[in-house]
Amino acid sequence: MLDYQNKLGDPEMEKKLKRQLKKFKALLEDTQEQLEHEREHRGNSTSIRSLKNQLEELQASEASAIKNYKRLQGDMEELQIQYDGSVQSKSEVSLGDDVMDSAS
Repeated sequence: MLDYQNKLGDPEMEKKLKRQLKKFKALLEDTQEQLEHEREHRGNSTSIRSLKNQLEELQASEASAIKNYKRLQGDMEELQIQYDGSVQSKSEVSLGDDVMDSAS
């Protein structure tokens, strides 16, 4: 440890360390630029693939929603028919009761 501290005060060692630091910074910048360039190219194909998958999922969801809508529409029509039949039956029963009450 003392040897390391003694070397830190050496002007030649400082120059050498500064040069190495400068080289490392330049290498780091170059590496970061290359990585960014690769990410952009890979990102484009990844983005396209991701968008294609999203489109397929949305199309499947749309088809499912249309199918459910048609099923619910049919259920609603069936319920409307049942309701209309119930209302008609109730009216007939009420009319029958009114006829019996007026006959008595």
